[in-house]
Amino acid sequence: MDTLIIIVLGIIVGLTINYYLVKGAVENEMSEFEIQKYRKQQDIEYQIKTTNDILRKILRKIDTNEKNN
Repeated sequence: MDTLIIIVLGIIVGLTINYYLVKGAVENEMSEFEIQKYRKQQDIEYQIKTTNDILRKILRKIDTNEKNN
């Protein structure tokens, strides 16, 4: 009877440890996904800023050429 209790307790402890290990792995995976999402967002924001800078320069040149003519 004592060995049966020890085996059941061992299974419960093993399943509990397994649950928290899997839970931690899933949370790490989610945080990695969030990091990738953040990096993509930063890349898009950089591309938008660069495009805006280029458009501003083009508009300045057009404006300067109109003032000179």
